[in-house]
Amino acid sequence: MGLRGRSLRWAITTTSVIGFSLFGFDQGLMSGIITGTKFNEEFPPTAGSSHRATVIQGAVVSCYELGCFFGAIFTLLRGEKIGRRPLMLVGAVLMIIGTIISITPFKGHWALGQFVVGRVISGLGNGMNTATIPVWQSEMSKPKNRGLLVNLEGTFIAVGTLVAYWLDFGMSYVNSSVQWRFPIAFQIVFALMVFIGAFNLPESPRWLIAQGRSDEAKQVLFALEGDAASKEEVETEARIIRDTIQKTGGQGGLSELFTNGKTQHFNRMVIGASTQFFQQ
Repeated sequence: MGLRGRSLRWAITTTSVIGFSLFGFDQGLMSGIITGTKFNEEFPPTAGSSHRATVIQGAVVSCYELGCFFGAIFTLLRGEKIGRRPLMLVGAVLMIIGTIISITPFKGHWALGQFVVGRVISGLGNGMNTATIPVWQSEMSKPKNRGLLVNLEGTFIAVGTLVAYWLDFGMSYVNSSVQWRFPIAFQIVFALMVFIGAFNLPESPRWLIAQGRSDEAKQVLFALEGDAASKEEVETEARIIRDTIQKTGGQGGLSELFTNGKTQHFNRMVIGASTQFFQQ
């Protein structure tokens, strides 16, 4: 984007919080749609109060979280090889594809099945994004701001949910299938913004150094520091990152999540997971 210093960091932060606003938007989206008259006319099996109908309602809502789970697991296992930006780009594209599939079913043409498939694909994309964006932003941030900026992303989950609730409420007065199609389609706005941001913003310098691309990493560090950056400062920062990677051996294996010791990996994982658990 031709940005440097503070403006570049703001662009990175903006892209990150939009990505997490999308996460929050998707979390709150279905609650106002699932009981809508036009949605239930389009998908008759979800109507009524029978046991079967409530089971189908639950499946329709939760299939998205299933996609998120597998998207996040894929990122955990393969993310270090693929890179931060490619994962964000693929995640945004998957969300757009899944959204298009979700808003195009029509009654009598395997509508419910198509809707569920679209939701799962959207979930895959969102799982990849939400597992990648905090890592990408933290590796682009100064140590003193890292915690604040990553927590800011979590705050914007609530902003996305707020938008979803009010959009569902406003569209509930529309007497056509736009009542449910438009709120779901609105995800594309967030996803496009994440795609544009990831496409134009740089890759993580830490990931570049881990892949042996030190020259590219130094260019990114120069851009992040701005015009006041000196060659010595950038060289020092690149060396610190390289030393850290060598000491830790790059990305740890899955088994390291269940260890404690000095790093307290297991305790930190439990704290992070429990906050999401109790939020639900």
